[in-house]
Amino acid sequence: ADSPLNVGRATQASLQFDNLVSGGGKVRPAGTFTSAVGMTQLIVCCVVFLIWAWTVPGKQRLLGPWLVRAASVATAAALAVSGSRTSFIHSCLVIAAGVAIAPLLRGTATKLRSILIPAVIIVAFVALFPIVLPEAFETFSSRWNDAAAVEGERFNLGLLGRALHGLYDFVRLMGQMPVFGYGVGMAGNGASVTGVMFEGVSINRVAEEDWSRHVVELGPVLALVFIAYRLSFGVSLGLQSLRAALRAADSLPVLLYVFAAVSLIQGQITGHGLVNGFGWLFVGACLAVTRIAAAPAVVIARDQEQPDDVEPVAFPNLMR
Repeated sequence: ADSPLNVGRATQASLQFDNLVSGGGKVRPAGTFTSAVGMTQLIVCCVVFLIWAWTVPGKQRLLGPWLVRAASVATAAALAVSGSRTSFIHSCLVIAAGVAIAPLLRGTATKLRSILIPAVIIVAFVALFPIVLPEAFETFSSRWNDAAAVEGERFNLGLLGRALHGLYDFVRLMGQMPVFGYGVGMAGNGASVTGVMFEGVSINRVAEEDWSRHVVELGPVLALVFIAYRLSFGVSLGLQSLRAALRAADSLPVLLYVFAAVSLIQGQITGHGLVNGFGWLFVGACLAVTRIAAAPAVVIARDQEQPDDVEPVAFPNLMR
């Protein structure tokens, strides 16, 4: 916990980085970010592209096989030492989406790769994790058990209840906040870091989930409008991604959506700068690949002459 890699080189505690706790006295590494949340986002988006790179036909793969293998090992190592349950669960959702979309892809070989390769990766990770990185495995197990014990006391459904909590927790604040709230930013991560209080209570205790923070910042009416916007945008993007995957027989639109949807619909996209950055970046990437897939194909016969003043049309593949 006191390693310079985690806290920096400052000698004063007030000038050091403050990392989230994992288990067994360890902290969650932040990597090149100022918060471990950045590593959580980076790991999962790497899983998205690696699942796509492993399962897509070779002619569409823009990365060499050795780079894909090296990136896979690096991502697995980062996931193992992350101490983040969110990283594990979100990565599993991405992998499950890739497997679920497999029957809709073009070609038997692609379908088999989309099912078998993720299965092999999961089995290898589960088998090697406690052997190769035993200390990280013990730390993560401790973190999972401690969190499960707390969630078992607070929520009826344990981990599932914790995950669903953000979808209804905002209701308790509807009658407690001013009509127009306290203003944008008053419930964000910056406010909590700088010590903003509501009647002597930290914002993290008043409203930890993003939808609850909307009520604090915007007031009950505008909060409901914004929550409805996030839901409708998320559903719309999901339908577009599914149609694009079916049209192009490619899993990338769906994989990108599963990563972006968590932040877009219910994640802390307005409360934490790193979630905001990754969230909107990958919403944009998801929209881009759906538009490429929806573009009408332009086919020019090999023996057909083209006018000199007309540039040839080349549609990039989904990864580009």
